[in-house]
Amino acid sequence: MKLKYTLLFGLFAFLSGIKQELKAQTQYGWTSRTECLTVIASYSGKQDSCISITWQAAGATYTGYSLTYKFAKPGTYQVCMKLKNSCRAWDTLICKSITVDTCPPNPCLSFKPDFTWKADCRNVRFLASSGMLNNTGVSYSWTWGDGGTGTGTDPSKSYVKDGVYKVCLKATWKVPGTTTVCVKEICKEIKISCTNPCNITGDFKITYGTGGQIKLEGSSNIGYYYTWKFGDGTTGSGKTVSKWYKTPGTYEVCVRICDKTEKCCTTICKKIVIEEPCRLQGGFSFKNIGNGSYKFYGYSTDKGATYSWNFGDGTTGTGMDPQKTYSRSGTYTVCVTITSADKRCKITTCQKVVVVIETKRCSWGQAGFGIISTTTCAVVKVEAWNLADTCISYKWTVNGVLTDSTGGRLKTITLPKNGTYSICLKLYNNCKKCDTVICKTVTVSCYKEPCNWAKRGAGFAYSVKCPNLVLEANNLNLGCVKYAFTVSTLNNVPLATFNGRVQTIGFSSNGDYNVCLKLIDTCNNCDTVICQRVTVNCQSPCNWKKAGAGYTYRVDCKKVTLTANNLNNGCVKYSWYSAGALVGTGQIFTMNYTNNGTYSVCLKLNDTCKKCDTSICQNILIDCTPCSAVAKFRIDSVNNLRFTMLTSLVAAARFASLCGTLWASAALPFV
Repeated sequence: MKLKYTLLFGLFAFLSGIKQELKAQTQYGWTSRTECLTVIASYSGKQDSCISITWQAAGATYTGYSLTYKFAKPGTYQVCMKLKNSCRAWDTLICKSITVDTCPPNPCLSFKPDFTWKADCRNVRFLASSGMLNNTGVSYSWTWGDGGTGTGTDPSKSYVKDGVYKVCLKATWKVPGTTTVCVKEICKEIKISCTNPCNITGDFKITYGTGGQIKLEGSSNIGYYYTWKFGDGTTGSGKTVSKWYKTPGTYEVCVRICDKTEKCCTTICKKIVIEEPCRLQGGFSFKNIGNGSYKFYGYSTDKGATYSWNFGDGTTGTGMDPQKTYSRSGTYTVCVTITSADKRCKITTCQKVVVVIETKRCSWGQAGFGIISTTTCAVVKVEAWNLADTCISYKWTVNGVLTDSTGGRLKTITLPKNGTYSICLKLYNNCKKCDTVICKTVTVSCYKEPCNWAKRGAGFAYSVKCPNLVLEANNLNLGCVKYAFTVSTLNNVPLATFNGRVQTIGFSSNGDYNVCLKLIDTCNNCDTVICQRVTVNCQSPCNWKKAGAGYTYRVDCKKVTLTANNLNNGCVKYSWYSAGALVGTGQIFTMNYTNNGTYSVCLKLNDTCKKCDTSICQNILIDCTPCSAVAKFRIDSVNNLRFTMLTSLVAAARFASLCGTLWASAALPFV
């Protein structure tokens, strides 16, 4: 009886589940639509917190009330929605066939408008370009960036002033056979200038050393002067510089690059990080454990360090003590990089490991190949000897580069340019697992190449040795090359032409000249012109002594009259200085002093034609004592008479010279 009730209960549950699933099929469902290769599906039944939904499309599974899925290619696919009711313990699967196709091409994508321009000062000629096979129906409209507009395929525009303008081209056309109208626009910024543009560009490379050391290498298209700011208050100059930072930190390094005129410059800045010196130490040892296998043992001063390995054959590994099995004999460079536990310090150490694996030896005594020249320039045919062994495969390389991936015993090879090539045949025995390489050289000289003047080192140097200019072209050591110098004004008006690699030219007048070297290679039929701006300044220095430079003066009490020697030269200017200050000009000058004393008076002569000057100085005594004093003397004793009297007479004589009178009073009892 108990078994009977159990069976009845199970049957009831089964029938109830079927009933719930059928009910779900009718009450729950999903809708879908397609956009090209993408299906967009949404659950369309009533919301129920007990229900969870899973989608299946092209083998992938997704969850949620909606699905957006893009198929890889067109076709008909089965998309299913699985509902599961966790409260009532039932689930159901509802599937549909979905067909997707690729999107139709956008007809407007077949044409991409573009334009170019050519500027002559502020006059610009524009030219629209088309990518359509038939663009007769295309119309163009322009905006010039200054408020003006235009139309047409190749309009011209004149700008009023220099500047940067945003020019836009709008193309409009109708797709043939349809009513579709396409409109596309492209904009570019153009620079309008009647002066030579400063188009210098540059960059620099940073190479980090150890302990705060870095190396900086500048590069530029026309850079000549390089000046550096290292971000710590110090500076440097030169295209390549080295710098040592005493303190770790982040620094902004800047280089200013200028051309030869130093008027066209650019500045590039980069931030660099100088880290604490790495005090981590470590390395590794290894042991040959046979049959090409090696055990490596890493060690370091940091117990928490990590180890990464490069075994030299293209494989890598990690761990402190890895094991590696090599498949071929050879010498391998094994490196381990040890990183500290705090990830702030890293060191790398390498060792050579010689691996010897015993293999079956091949006898390559009959191996080789031949090279056959053809009538076509630089085309050769190579043929390996037929070793009559199906185990052998053939690979050809030219200068170490594989010619193709198919190999083969016969091959036709085209060599791209003049030079010497190494053609190698690699023979590999797939059965015995051994190989050999045989190489031969081929020289190609049939190409007629253009002249590479930069590679040859074309150029010239000059030096001014007044009154001559010495020019010397770099010796290219080629009998085909001819040298010709042309000297012109800065407006490119030719003055003279000289043939030959070394020239000495005399100049009759100073100034700036444009000197050009023309190099002609008569063998390769090519030439080039290299120009430099040369300044000649060969003014003769002033010989002041020969000219009779100097001055005289006359003192009248405290009035001084200064007279410079007449040099009879209209280029010479006269300036007078007293106590270091300018007091007057002219060949003759008078000045008054208020106090007695000795004064330094200097004459500065400046030749404005020859651009030279000199100063001539003298000390002038001013001593204008008033004439009210009375000269006296006394007699202290007969023994002192002579001495006292002589002293007084000298004083009296001085008063007489100054005031025109000599006073004396005393009766001298000569004994």
